[in-house]
Amino acid sequence: MPRKRPRSPTTILKRPSELERIEAFCDTLVARMGSGNRATAARIVGTLDRDRRDRDRARRDPTFTPRTRVGSMRTAEITRMLETTGWTLRETVDRKLPLLHLPEDLKQLVREGLEPSKALLLGRVKQTALRRELSERIRRGMTQRELYAAMYGSAQREQVVLDADLAWLSLEATRALGTRVTITGTTIMIDCVTIDGLNYLLEQLGVIT
Repeated sequence: MPRKRPRSPTTILKRPSELERIEAFCDTLVARMGSGNRATAARIVGTLDRDRRDRDRARRDPTFTPRTRVGSMRTAEITRMLETTGWTLRETVDRKLPLLHLPEDLKQLVREGLEPSKALLLGRVKQTALRRELSERIRRGMTQRELYAAMYGSAQREQVVLDADLAWLSLEATRALGTRVTITGTTIMIDCVTIDGLNYLLEQLGVIT
């Protein structure tokens, strides 16, 4: 009885993520333009969307004159490219192109399967450690609503801590300089009424000797 030929191992093709699809879209557009980069392609698509909104407004308001910013040939070409992907222009501008601006750690998570909507929400978190913590919770099943609640709560707690720290620094500076000091964000306001008082403050701060 003849031996059966062993089957060759089946190659499992990984389905490209939304980020990889939008990157490929922009790369194709750049190739057809002959120059530029993904950011250039994204700006052109965004401009095309503004043209669309202007035309919509012109239909509602006869006194408004739309201004075309993208040439008709390029408009038609981009429209055909979008048709092949199945994306609408608005969807591309609002929910897909923003993926290009995510931090690198979030881009990698999208490539690994993180939902783009959750990634865009996480992109509002500036602290890398907090993003990592929330990303891990998403892996364990956190929903988008729970993610939003966690982010909002974190932002509120951070603001309370920041306000308390700034209040303490204002008080310590007031004690050290002998005049009222108010610190808010990146602004420091020092009350000074007389020239002598100003000279004293500058001496205390080491500006003059």
